[in-house]
Amino acid sequence: MDRFASNTLRTLGIVAVSIVVIIGSLALLLLALCAGMFGGIGGLGSSSHHDPQTVKVFYGSILAAVVLVIIGVLSIAKLAKGIVRESTALPAPQAESQSLPLAPSVTHDVAAHLSPASRSAIHTLVLALAAQIGHARNAPET
Repeated sequence: MDRFASNTLRTLGIVAVSIVVIIGSLALLLLALCAGMFGGIGGLGSSSHHDPQTVKVFYGSILAAVVLVIIGVLSIAKLAKGIVRESTALPAPQAESQSLPLAPSVTHDVAAHLSPASRSAIHTLVLALAAQIGHARNAPET
């Protein structure tokens, strides 16, 4: 698979994992909030006795949200590390027929390795931002 396609798939994977982590952790925290409110854990209940099942649901959902965020961060870091590794990989060595001294390796910025479609999209975005800034400067003040 070529470099641009694999980097695109990794980026889509990062976005998908981020969405799943955000939605999942919010759902688990909402579950903990509801269990705490209805179980009297949050201090709003007048009873001093807490249902053990509700306490387990409360702490279990908070723990599950923390574990989900940790797993999400680790998987995003692994995917991002693959993008950085692949973009800084040196090209395959050529035949040893030439006896030229080796030049020091040059590290390339990740942003320098954009596909033509990405360059076009960035160019369009820059033009749109410039037009928006120009429009804001020329607009009469109210």
